[in-house]
Amino acid sequence: MSRTDPIVKIKQSISTLLIFGSIPLLLLVLDLLVWLKRGTIDQDLLLISISIFLVLFMWSRGETIILTKDRLVHRKFFVPHWEIGLADIAKCTAISKFEIGARPPFRLEIYSAQKEKPDHVINLKPFRRKDINLLFTRLPNLKTDGFTFTLMSKD
Repeated sequence: MSRTDPIVKIKQSISTLLIFGSIPLLLLVLDLLVWLKRGTIDQDLLLISISIFLVLFMWSRGETIILTKDRLVHRKFFVPHWEIGLADIAKCTAISKFEIGARPPFRLEIYSAQKEKPDHVINLKPFRRKDINLLFTRLPNLKTDGFTFTLMSKD
């Protein structure tokens, strides 16, 4: 096994695709109802539905987290991939906390050197719990204090 072979490679879960795939499915049902009522298919609505599904499918299958012997790589479909050497990771923090703002509630923040802000944030919500736990066992300098897969209060 070479140093670039993945030790851990995770993709978004199928449930993520099913959840987002229901959006264009509703448009297709609407198109079917129009077809039953008028006898013609609304081609614009059909094209929009298929386009939305294809974009969501490519997005859901295009995001990957790869951990090799010496690198962590985060690939996304619509943006350039990000990577860092495992030796360069000063701290990783797994967070499950809802905050007002643009940060995802279930996330992995990766820091290098002595920075106050993370170099990179990975949204963990679309990935399977089993895969996330596997990733957590292999990441260096990981803090998971209080990380859970739910945002429910213990009260």
